[in-house]
Amino acid sequence: MEEKVMIREMFNDIITRLDVIQKEQQEMKSDLTETKNDLAEVKTDLAEVKIDLAEVKIDLTEVKTDLTEVKTDLLGVKNDVSKLQQSQETIRSYIFNVDKTLKNCEEDHRFIEALKKIANG
Repeated sequence: MEEKVMIREMFNDIITRLDVIQKEQQEMKSDLTETKNDLAEVKTDLAEVKIDLAEVKIDLTEVKTDLTEVKTDLLGVKNDVSKLQQSQETIRSYIFNVDKTLKNCEEDHRFIEALKKIANG
């Protein structure tokens, strides 16, 4: 009988150990499932980051294009300002020359009037 009791105790001990092992396996499976879910979330987040990065690259390209257009426009404005300054200088020179010409005409007119007075005399 004692032998039966020992065998029964051994059998119960084995069953208890198997239960513990089974519980540990279930915990490991649960942990593995959580890890897989976490990995799936990380992959999803990474995909979103890649999409965001692509959008940022597109935006950066657009900004670079806009900057190039602004630089081109600025160069055009600088050229227009330069032409305007040249035009203003030409107008100033013309006005100065007209004024000088009028003074010469006035002097010539006075000289002619003086000659007329001398001739009529």
